[in-house]
Amino acid sequence: MYKGLWTVWAAFAFSVCIRLPFLGKKLEGFGHQEWLAGHTLIILKIWQKEGIQTHHYGLPYTFYRKADKYIPFIPGIMDKKGNGYYVSYPPFAFYVLYLIISVLKIEPNELFLQIVTLLIQCWIGILIYQLLLRMQFSVQTAAFTGAAYFFLPISMRYHTQAYFCDIAAQIGIMLVLIAYQFYLNRFSFSSAVWVGLALFILTFTEWIGFFLCTTIVFYTLRSSQLSRKTKTLHILFWIFCTASGVLLTFWIYAQIAGTKALWQALLQKASQRVVADTNLYFSRWELNTYTTILHSYIAHFYPVIPAITLMWITKRSKEQEDKLKKAYIILGITFWAVILHHWIFLNFTAENDFSILKTSIVILIVWAILIEKQRQLRLSVWISSIILVANALYMTAKSVSIPKTNKIQAFASKLVSFSPSDEVLVLYSSTTISPQVMYYAERNVYMNINKSQIEQHLRKLGLKKAIMIHADWEYNIQQVEQCKVE
Repeated sequence: MYKGLWTVWAAFAFSVCIRLPFLGKKLEGFGHQEWLAGHTLIILKIWQKEGIQTHHYGLPYTFYRKADKYIPFIPGIMDKKGNGYYVSYPPFAFYVLYLIISVLKIEPNELFLQIVTLLIQCWIGILIYQLLLRMQFSVQTAAFTGAAYFFLPISMRYHTQAYFCDIAAQIGIMLVLIAYQFYLNRFSFSSAVWVGLALFILTFTEWIGFFLCTTIVFYTLRSSQLSRKTKTLHILFWIFCTASGVLLTFWIYAQIAGTKALWQALLQKASQRVVADTNLYFSRWELNTYTTILHSYIAHFYPVIPAITLMWITKRSKEQEDKLKKAYIILGITFWAVILHHWIFLNFTAENDFSILKTSIVILIVWAILIEKQRQLRLSVWISSIILVANALYMTAKSVSIPKTNKIQAFASKLVSFSPSDEVLVLYSSTTISPQVMYYAERNVYMNINKSQIEQHLRKLGLKKAIMIHADWEYNIQQVEQCKVE
């Protein structure tokens, strides 16, 4: 057991070594990982300066100046002071970071976020290893599968620089799976309590907790090993814990601007992410949505696909079938939870490739099952390890070779220089203002509004001047104008 754990730790250390060039790296890219990191740092920076209580324990994205107030950025809700709040996710993942910076008295920055997300990655690998050992997989298979998480393309990408709810939720998913696996061995109320607590933490972190609760309830209902009364008691407790995570989230966000404003914001989000027939890019009814999701899977799991396919079509041992029964249960509840999440939030899945990170746990369990059933187990592990490590080295070399730019920080510096006192900033561009720019400038920027709207906005705030900036999608400034009101 300890030999396998040391293997997981050694693999993690090696994965960190090949990513050293990225430690402390500024948020200069235009990818999702920089976007997520910038958004998280905005929330932490505002909380640290103004206090979490000041912002109703919600997730703010409005900075401190008067000129930053009443500017929409991400669809959300706004309080009576003109501060905007993000309500798409539960807040627990951000609370954990705020607790860390408050206790340690440290500044939230890129390096801090990278260290946290790397530690999360390490723990996920260890939890995968522990889960497989508990399901009676060989130490070799469990150690390889836990270590493999560090080298998946999607894990390399999002655990190198980003931190967001989807990333923190990976630990929550593993805690639920380990607790439920423990429950399957004992069927006691004490083990059911651990499942419920894990579901509460996960649901208070990311909505996947609701879907995982759904699949766990469905499987438990079908189980013939429990009496009807016992099943009902355990299931009601799990539903209560999951509902508590959802309701607590809604209650916190309702304190910002009231229940009606929150409900309207949630309906707006649902129209984009669930119905998805009004979105500019994707729709539930278009083939492009599904092909985009497929391309994301190929891009983020391509080293794994050939290995799994080869193991699937080759002759496998049937001796392991009885031992793997509980592994199939864990695989089933996780797989169908992810499928439900994808289907309900279909447009979101197509638009944000980080949403498939949770599928990595499903894929690794499948991989572990296939490896365990191979007659040549040691050979399968070595070939798979070589493929993953070679791809990770290639990804690092390719990323390092990309010429460095400072367009985002340079643009942020110009925004600060354009507004030395309290001027409203307005950007005209085909792209939106990114969280990276906002984080470095500590400013909010109004997007693509006409002159009469600017004048109305200035009068509302009691301000006299706005700076209008025309730029392309890479923030190359083409023209700068002023708008004044008496």
